[in-house]
Amino acid sequence: MTDSGASTDNGAYAGYGAPPAHGRFCKGQSGNPRGRPRKPPFELPYDAVFNASITVMQNGQPKQVTVEEALILKIKKDALTGTARATTDLRKLLAIGPKVRQARQAGVPDKFHIRTTEVNSIGEAISALRIVKKLDPYGPNCRYMLEPWIVQLALSRLGDRQLSVEDQQQVYANTRTPHKVDWPDWWVIKRG
Repeated sequence: MTDSGASTDNGAYAGYGAPPAHGRFCKGQSGNPRGRPRKPPFELPYDAVFNASITVMQNGQPKQVTVEEALILKIKKDALTGTARATTDLRKLLAIGPKVRQARQAGVPDKFHIRTTEVNSIGEAISALRIVKKLDPYGPNCRYMLEPWIVQLALSRLGDRQLSVEDQQQVYANTRTPHKVDWPDWWVIKRG
């Protein structure tokens, strides 16, 4: 078999599997000096989605609104019909509304995060708000106990009114850590 490769000026073999010396990587020099090109960061197309125009029926008339406006109208409608989650979302939107308007006027991007929690019962809702503590959640005797901060807040809102002895017993028995509550002077049930 004959050698099909050619020799270079300095007599070194150059051919398949042996590139010429001027085309080889130099020692200490990267073959890819700029490095691997990185992917651009993934961003959801919020502007394209929320600024799109759709038609909604309002008071029996078709009206062109943005998706963002339609979403707010839907949350408002659900809140007015009594949906608890929509009511919470609407309260959050109303709370951040002035901040968003100020940011838009100042030219600041209006990025905000709304975190919602799906609840299926009142017990889960008040647990999520940390008003109560669920004791023995997987056992047969599962029950909720009031956190001391909510008891303290309720007592401070009573003003001059006082609870009956039976009501005091109920409150004391259903408070998770009653010794942490600063009971009023008129309280007659055992204090911690």
